[in-house]
Amino acid sequence: MATVFRIDRLDRLIDNDAYCIHLKFTNDNDSQLAALTEYKSAQFYIQLLQESNLLPDERAIALSNLGSTYDSAGDHSKALKYYLETLDIEKEHKLSSDRTLCNIGYAYWRLQQYELARKYYQLALDMALSQRDNELIACIYENIATLLADENDLNQALVYHDKVLIIREEYLLSIHKNIAMTHYLTGNLLFRQSNFDGSLKALKKCLHIQLLSLPPDHSDLHMTFTRIADIYRHLGRHEDAFDGIARAMKINLQSIEMNCRLLGSDHPNIQSDLEEIRLLSPELNRNRSTNNNKT
Repeated sequence: MATVFRIDRLDRLIDNDAYCIHLKFTNDNDSQLAALTEYKSAQFYIQLLQESNLLPDERAIALSNLGSTYDSAGDHSKALKYYLETLDIEKEHKLSSDRTLCNIGYAYWRLQQYELARKYYQLALDMALSQRDNELIACIYENIATLLADENDLNQALVYHDKVLIIREEYLLSIHKNIAMTHYLTGNLLFRQSNFDGSLKALKKCLHIQLLSLPPDHSDLHMTFTRIADIYRHLGRHEDAFDGIARAMKINLQSIEMNCRLLGSDHPNIQSDLEEIRLLSPELNRNRSTNNNKT
């Protein structure tokens, strides 16, 4: 799970002809970045960039957000182009470029150009450390961990996730979703190392936080229940695996019901959910059969 920085919105202020800029972090799993909205977002920023009275920082922000729009739509080459344009403006006008450097690293990572990704992540990290920007530092560490995991350097990736957890536990609430995600990513790496007991411990910490902080139909809960069920299967605990899959499926069904009302039953997102349920159903039935045989 890697993070790309995105401007939440730019609001024109009538009284002074400026923009009110709202920055937020997003990640690969952010439902708000569904392709359904990306075309409109791109068109908004393209039109904005045609205005001649934009200040350099406003132009940099619009370019950066256009890049993140293309990133979330899967066009990472085009995203990189806009991030590099953003960086040029920031260098010319001596603007802060730490988030842009991180976004460039993210785009290179998605393009599987790992050495370049590592280079820009390090540049971003050096700047964030000098500014003591804790959330940015944590996000960069998390991105580096994701890159290392892609390179199968799982032990080093775990080291970076530990760094993320230390930082986030210092300044975030104990039930913050970002702490839950750090536990999830740690559990996922331990699962890849076949350390099922360690993975289960990390994922239970993740689930505890998510149950306290997220709505019951949130997609992150679905993800966690599914992974926990995977672990129980590997441990031979079929009844627990059955419970995890059933809870994951319930969330998926709730998601489909809601999305059908919003998007229509033929929307690709809904078809994807239905396919996931189709894939889960045989496992659910196998676990039910195993449980019945035990009794």
